[in-house]
Amino acid sequence: MTKKYGYVRVSTAQQKTDIQYEELRHYGVCQIFVDKTSGTTTENREALQNLLEIAQRGDEIGRAVQQEC
Repeated sequence: MTKKYGYVRVSTAQQKTDIQYEELRHYGVCQIFVDKTSGTTTENREALQNLLEIAQRGDEIGRAVQQEC
């Protein structure tokens, strides 16, 4: 059975994730993984690594993007 997962990343702990959560819930994800870290690599993104470990072939991964002004 295909599952839908969501991934949220913000650069700082002070940034809010409410809008991203809402978008992913609207998409119908069953679980949301969150990283609050800056950087351009995926090396220190624990939530992303956990997501990639549990996702199976055929699962869907959605990511809501926070618009920065």
